[in-house]
Amino acid sequence: KQKTAYEIASCLVGSEMCIRDRSRPGDDRRWAGQSRRTHLNGAEAAERELRNLLRAHRRARGVAPAPVLARGPVLVTAFVGDAPGRPAPRLADVRHLPAARWEAAYASAARALRRLFGDARLAHGALGGGYAALLAPGDAVVFVDLQGAVADPEDAAGDAAALAAFFASRGVARADAAALAAYAEGRAASLL
Repeated sequence: KQKTAYEIASCLVGSEMCIRDRSRPGDDRRWAGQSRRTHLNGAEAAERELRNLLRAHRRARGVAPAPVLARGPVLVTAFVGDAPGRPAPRLADVRHLPAARWEAAYASAARALRRLFGDARLAHGALGGGYAALLAPGDAVVFVDLQGAVADPEDAAGDAAALAAFFASRGVARADAAALAAYAEGRAASLL
């Protein structure tokens, strides 16, 4: 379970904040059916996400928010939104947008994916449905929830397929998984 800063306290607005569930020693009810190797407790999950955010921010500035603070299961990142303090919506939550803006967001997502793979050498791994990407001002796409990101550029095809499927569902005609994967991996100079 994750909570945002807005759900916790108004004094935290201005940051994106994620608190991972804490697990009690010996209490494995929530993890029934999962192997111990795949289970991460809250502090470990926040630490892993912090490492991935730092890597993405340092090597590919702008594709993910900058981490600000990490303590135990709490991870606070820089605010992503507009000047009056409205947070950027998740792509999945954006419903009514003109076709030209969806096209611009797709181009931004493609550039961000290329920088995430090429510069940070990270594959996100959870871009399906538009829940791990924010639509920032200027139709820029920013990736969040990098806990599961891996340093494996061969996962580019999966991320590209997820993003292409999402944008195709929003009416972007040129959203093609193979073309996006080739562009993100640096095998193509453009999306055309």
